[in-house]
Amino acid sequence: SLRLAEEMLSVVEKRVETGKAPPTERSKAAVEAATSRIRLQRIGREQAGARYGLAATWGSSTPVFDSVAGDLSHIRPIPPLERLVPLLAQNPEIARGATQIDQTLAQMALERANAIPDIKAGVSYKQSRETENNDHAIGVGFSVPLSIFNRNQGNIGKARSGVQKARMERRASDVKVWAAMQESYQKLAATY
Repeated sequence: SLRLAEEMLSVVEKRVETGKAPPTERSKAAVEAATSRIRLQRIGREQAGARYGLAATWGSSTPVFDSVAGDLSHIRPIPPLERLVPLLAQNPEIARGATQIDQTLAQMALERANAIPDIKAGVSYKQSRETENNDHAIGVGFSVPLSIFNRNQGNIGKARSGVQKARMERRASDVKVWAAMQESYQKLAATY
């Protein structure tokens, strides 16, 4: 197209010089040649971008190929959606949600354990040198805190809310990932 526009400009310039065409014809032909030149530059940039994009699909940062060839008449059919659904569990967002639920359940178990008071026991030995017999004494003691007012209910409730929140966030992640997969699958099917 550019070569044709430049040839046309050359012919028109000769016609204008001989007086067979008005100077406006030269301007029109020059505009057409410039438009074709710009179009060719744009297509060249698009091609370069497409080459980089294609190289990126296999993990390369620069295209190191001159041409691309393929047989598009033998395209394998897309896998059925039912075969892809089990792979959703491998999605990092869903795995992160499961880990978050496990962490909040562990926190709730810890808070429940903290509600049970710790029994403390101790043994002591004492030797008195103030008496003639050098008396020896062994003492045994223990304490049991009575948690009448503080049974850690506030922290247990907070941990329980954390578990519910983690479960709701996991459910939201499941729905989001499922929707993204459905959308991608439909695009793939349409493209196929």
